[in-house]
Amino acid sequence: MSGSRRRTEAPSFPLSFAPGDVEDADVTILGVPRENVLPGFPRGQSEAPRVIREEASIRDMASPDGDPLLELTIVDAGDSDPPREDFDGVPVFLGGDHTVASDAVRIVEARRLLWVDAHPDLEDSERHDGALTASLEFVDEAVLWGVRTGSGEEFRRVESRPDVTVVNDPSEALEEARRCDHVSLDLDALDPSIAPGVTVPEPGGLGFDDVRRVLREAGASGASLDVCEFCPRVERRVTGAVVVRLLESFLWGVLDRKEG
Repeated sequence: MSGSRRRTEAPSFPLSFAPGDVEDADVTILGVPRENVLPGFPRGQSEAPRVIREEASIRDMASPDGDPLLELTIVDAGDSDPPREDFDGVPVFLGGDHTVASDAVRIVEARRLLWVDAHPDLEDSERHDGALTASLEFVDEAVLWGVRTGSGEEFRRVESRPDVTVVNDPSEALEEARRCDHVSLDLDALDPSIAPGVTVPEPGGLGFDDVRRVLREAGASGASLDVCEFCPRVERRVTGAVVVRLLESFLWGVLDRKEG
């Protein structure tokens, strides 16, 4: 690590290293500034990776138990679309719209996917409403949590596909977090009173603490993560803070695993 330096200012993730500055990173941040949403929906998803870094740079993550930013070696590999496929440690993909998920599961070769979303995303579409359809080409099984609205055809596919199951109770999602290889988080899974800055808000969503616990458990289990559909043009500060705290929980999970 001789000559390497932790970066402290946006547009880099706070206290991260540049690619090549360190060996054996614990986590690599991979921004994917993509917008591939249906006409009529708000734009700005491609701005989210930059905004997440900016929001993270003004918030501390230390607690009486320590600081995951200091105790983990985090590399910020910058932004690219399609995402980079060369990285060390656990990848965290920052979308972008939810089509990022299929790239993520392909790159990490995930077999079991925890899909956290208000919608099934099972349309025959190359846009965000078909994101799970595309992802199922690469995984053996997807477990959906937070789904509460969609088209009739999507729900028929949920019922008919043997590789898709649904959980509703947070305890079930927590158990799935211990078994999955990858978590794909569409922020509209959370209630819009918690995360208003999303592409397609849906009332009646998941609670912050439940999602936070699931992400920490997933990090502790060795899963990778993508976070998608943050739309800063709709709302930035509250949703940005929520994203940062959810990432913090995931990083704590990675640290739990590292420390054994």
